[in-house]
Amino acid sequence: MSAPIARRAPKPSIDLLDPANQAGLQSLLTKIYRKPVELQITKIRRPHLDPSILSAYVSQRLLDRSFGPRRVIRDAAWKAQLPTPRSVVELQQAKQQRGAMVASRTLERSSAFGPLRSSTGLILQKLRLSQVSSVRVQAAGRLSARITANQSQKKIARRGANGKGPGYMIRGFRKGHVGVGMQAGKRRIGAFGVKIALGHS
Repeated sequence: MSAPIARRAPKPSIDLLDPANQAGLQSLLTKIYRKPVELQITKIRRPHLDPSILSAYVSQRLLDRSFGPRRVIRDAAWKAQLPTPRSVVELQQAKQQRGAMVASRTLERSSAFGPLRSSTGLILQKLRLSQVSSVRVQAAGRLSARITANQSQKKIARRGANGKGPGYMIRGFRKGHVGVGMQAGKRRIGAFGVKIALGHS
């Protein structure tokens, strides 16, 4: 009979939001940089709202060998809280109502203290009517755990609506309402890259 396989003990998690745990880290950074260091840590509950934050989050999880690359890419796309198709239609109808949109030319001519200043409420209402409606996560590079495996792998996961409707173009090939974030990382067997595309409706 073969001996039972010993299970790895779970790694103890440290809550960096606790001021008691921040004191030791802050003291260590102060000694390293020889300057006073002040930590301001914020807990992010929805990283999928910003492509740069989501790309850094995916890259950090790919560095952990306890998580498979396929699982990390899949969870990043499928665990994002996206609006339902019905709510997307309601948002599009609300944008077409009078007073929900603020023209860019109006903002350019307006002044913070002038008579043509725009209402702050209209601008905030415009921002509330914009939501992330699609997520596309792509990772390429040395993603396998085997050193002798294929040199490069590519994994993609997407979720949400593909059609975003008309939008102004950036650099001639990318729509303005699609945010893109990139992040590079390096594992013990090689480097990899992460690319995130978030579509807004």
